[in-house]
Amino acid sequence: MDVAPTDLMHTNPDLYSDFLPADRSRVVDFALDAAEHFFPGRCETVLDVGCGLGREAAEIAARGYRVTGVDASEAMLAWAREKFPEVRFREQDQRALRGDGDRDLVLSLGSVLLHNRSLADLRRTLEGMSSSLVPGGVLVAELRNGGFWFSPEGRRALETEHEDVHVLGDGGRLGSRLVYRLDLPEGLLYRDYVWEFENGERVVEQLSQRLLLPGDLRELLEEAGLSVLSMFSTPEPTHGDWPREWDRQKWSRDAVSGPRMHVVARRDRS
Repeated sequence: MDVAPTDLMHTNPDLYSDFLPADRSRVVDFALDAAEHFFPGRCETVLDVGCGLGREAAEIAARGYRVTGVDASEAMLAWAREKFPEVRFREQDQRALRGDGDRDLVLSLGSVLLHNRSLADLRRTLEGMSSSLVPGGVLVAELRNGGFWFSPEGRRALETEHEDVHVLGDGGRLGSRLVYRLDLPEGLLYRDYVWEFENGERVVEQLSQRLLLPGDLRELLEEAGLSVLSMFSTPEPTHGDWPREWDRQKWSRDAVSGPRMHVVARRDRS
């Protein structure tokens, strides 16, 4: 039987949790290191936009920060509240952010920004993130690099059907086939999935994200009153490649050629 939900993973938190590394400390190291380096004072308050399962928010709270996680998925937030009752979560679409200018650090991890499929939505979200920050506050974002798809490696990825078998928490297996497609007129990246469960059920779905180039993101951030301080592809904290004793000179790098881009920006003081 074929089923076509809006998004299999994000409407099934238990399943989604099997696909994410349980230890998110490296990603948190990256975000807090950026805040420590660039925030003009002691960073205390954090807003995690698109917090999903709440793992990063919980890790940050455990380190003594006051953190709020926001997400548009009721199912994700129910899972997060059950697992991390000590953390404050609220249901909110990122496009509806209307900040009070009281956060030292705003996070947008895991390509959350790219769920804004139109430029109008993306501008609205970035303005909300900017308004959530105190003057001098820091935004840390991690997302797919739209420019990657025009590189030789990216073009090969577009021409390949990606097959995998995932081992779930209960020991079961879930097969997947994935094809990437670009819609250049609309500025979208499509991901066509076929999920195959052990009981024979097949789930077919089509997901899309904004195709965002580094230069375009820089311009949009500046429009929202956010000055880009660092933008790079490697090292990748989502893959564990983030040393705790970070060489501060590397913050000056501006090299975005890999599959992911990591961005640190600061709200203007005006």
